[in-house]
Amino acid sequence: SDPAKDYSSIVAKNPDLKSAADLAGHTVAVNQLNGIAELTAKAAIDKQGGDSGQVQFVELPFPQMNDAVTTGRVDAALVVEPFLTAATSAGLHVVLAPQAYAVAGLPSTIFVASQPYASENADVVKRFNQAIGEAGARANADPDLARQIAGTYTQLPAATLSAITLPTYAEKAADVQGMRQLLELMNKYSMLEQQPDMDTLLASAGN
Repeated sequence: SDPAKDYSSIVAKNPDLKSAADLAGHTVAVNQLNGIAELTAKAAIDKQGGDSGQVQFVELPFPQMNDAVTTGRVDAALVVEPFLTAATSAGLHVVLAPQAYAVAGLPSTIFVASQPYASENADVVKRFNQAIGEAGARANADPDLARQIAGTYTQLPAATLSAITLPTYAEKAADVQGMRQLLELMNKYSMLEQQPDMDTLLASAGN
């Protein structure tokens, strides 16, 4: 809910693009059309006084976005870390922090398991949820440790790891309220061809 702690941002080069309202009539790159980036961008733009219906979203991989904005292929792009730090270091500016303004606590990373596995290994699922929650709490409390651990499985330079904004990690991994809020947003912006059975989909997560 705090824009200063959002690890994603819509960035631009054009100094006239300063707010959500300024994005009308412009192109914004997202990593996947009809994905969570486009969804949070639309929700944030509309909540901050813009009109997402007047924004043209185009699909680009994250590694190509900063160059696309710099060269004018697109007017703006929704980037996440470490590309956000690279963007601001290259002179691009933040127009909007979308996840913070879309829905506070909206999940951006989700662990899934097959229903037969979850049914047959209920104790594993329970202990996994507990472990993820404990890890999230520890990472939130000790960001230096989180950066250190990230350095063991990514190839990010130490200077980049020390500069990026870390996400807010879930401390209650089995809390599915964010998924229900996600469904509400997807329906608001007509992203679904059919409705998922949330009670079945989330059956194991609440245990």
